[in-house]
Amino acid sequence: MSVTLYVERPRNEPAIELNEWLSVIKADTQLQMRTAPYKVINPTTGATIEMSVGEADSEIYFDGEWVPFLQFRRGKLRTGYVEEFDNPSDLRRQKISAIAKALDAQIATDDDDDLLDW
Repeated sequence: MSVTLYVERPRNEPAIELNEWLSVIKADTQLQMRTAPYKVINPTTGATIEMSVGEADSEIYFDGEWVPFLQFRRGKLRTGYVEEFDNPSDLRRQKISAIAKALDAQIATDDDDDLLDW
């Protein structure tokens, strides 16, 4: 089972606005908008499947290349939780924490109701 990580505002506060998220991306040289479609290989057939990017999906410069990062959906940012996020020195974890602070948001997962204290 995969776990999704969310950057979101508390329920009683306004959702993250698209223009706020775009401003964060524009202000950070380690972030950029994703423009290329996502590509996955069907393990059974070997066929390449392309999926469109969302209206404000981002990439982060990590380990010498641009890799998919946070996706904007309905006032929240989301990404798949990876084991490396358990390490406080992970660049992506640090960036997620900085983004949450910049947007006055919190970090949570769909695994349980506890907020992540990053």
